[in-house]
Amino acid sequence: MFHQGGSLRKQRDIPRSAGFTLTEVMIVVIIIGVLATLAIPRFFGQTEKAKAAEAINMLSVIRRAQLQYYDAHDRVYVSIPDNCSPSGADVATSKTDFLEKLGIEIPACANAHWTYSTANVANSGGTNSLIVTATRKPIGGEKVSGALTIDDNGTWSGAGEYAKSAEKYWPF
Repeated sequence: MFHQGGSLRKQRDIPRSAGFTLTEVMIVVIIIGVLATLAIPRFFGQTEKAKAAEAINMLSVIRRAQLQYYDAHDRVYVSIPDNCSPSGADVATSKTDFLEKLGIEIPACANAHWTYSTANVANSGGTNSLIVTATRKPIGGEKVSGALTIDDNGTWSGAGEYAKSAEKYWPF
């Protein structure tokens, strides 16, 4: 009997196997879920802001090239053929011709998320004004829409989720 009691004592002295209880695991899973719900939307917002920065960069390049062309070619802007062009605009025969006339290249990655266009607007004073627009192209189920615009004076505006009043992706 003493021997038997000694063996029971030995079983009690054996440490519990290392591991986590179900409650501990559930608490950790809940904490990770809460952190994920906070972090994931912020991550997607930052990627969209990066795409907006890409458009801003290309709009600035197109605007600068247009202004240089305007100064060098008798105060005329180059127009892409699928836009309405006022009289006196130099209409390119294609988008490739448009880019060649301006001496710029739009990288394929910049075209992935945005469609770029220009518009020449005839003013009452007989001069033309320039508006360069980047319109967001949703890809693969993205639910983003809107546009960014810059004019020949360097004034920025936005539409949709890129509008200043929306404050969602307004870059400035």
